[in-house]
Amino acid sequence: MDRFPIGFWEYMTLESFELRYVDDWADAGMTVAMAPGFRLDPEPIGKMRAILDAAQQKGMQVILNAYMPPSNPNAPEEEQWRERIACTLRHFGDHPAVFGPHLGDEPNKEHLPHTARYMRLWREMAPQWQPFLNLLPWHFTLHDTVGYDRWSTYLDEYCRQADPPFISYDCYYQMNPGGMGDEIYFTNLREYSEAARRNKRPFWSTLMCTPHYEYRYPTEDEMRWQMNTALAWGARGILWFVFSQRGPGGQYQNYRNAPIDEFGERTDTYRSLSRVNRHLLCGIGP
Repeated sequence: MDRFPIGFWEYMTLESFELRYVDDWADAGMTVAMAPGFRLDPEPIGKMRAILDAAQQKGMQVILNAYMPPSNPNAPEEEQWRERIACTLRHFGDHPAVFGPHLGDEPNKEHLPHTARYMRLWREMAPQWQPFLNLLPWHFTLHDTVGYDRWSTYLDEYCRQADPPFISYDCYYQMNPGGMGDEIYFTNLREYSEAARRNKRPFWSTLMCTPHYEYRYPTEDEMRWQMNTALAWGARGILWFVFSQRGPGGQYQNYRNAPIDEFGERTDTYRSLSRVNRHLLCGIGP
């Protein structure tokens, strides 16, 4: 990428997305956008290409979140994967605003080998793209979930099996300080930073801008502190959770004060996040 990768998580469908929302991404200082989910059918493909065109004009790249039912559900899994990848490349392989495909979020020990094979197939068939897969954060209760006693072994095995272009994870415990919040946050930065060096690839960290569950509302200084601590540990990509409350579920689960709220309006969180992001892009980012 020409600019430091700064992006976000967002849960929207293509049906509820309007092209003007791309301006919200750009004005917030984003350089990588997570596209709304869409099916590989003619009408959604046309709308997605319009979004890619708008993102390209703003100097952004987009993570595609496409799906399609297999033409033969009884075909071997790899054959179905190859069909999906070939279809995606046929419709989007020529577009310079594509960053890569979204392959999943927080796979457990049962799903990781399956997802790793899918990652390798994408890298084989679309070497010009960077597939995105997000991993679980270190937590003292999650070793059984990932299937390894040591988090370092889990990350090394993921890199060996999947050969990802970068390692990505999310952690929000820093916005539940006291108790073990800070310890969990910095343990994750250490684990992922060391894994990135051992496996000779960058790591990305997803930070928190929208309060939810037990996580409190971060001030602008706390957003900047999250970003700078991640950068100091070596992160070479930053994502924010979550950018918008538009779409289904935006008013539930006690999510509140997102950068774009449930009424589609820019909030104080948006203005703070935009300043933090743009300071990075015009300062130490390059």
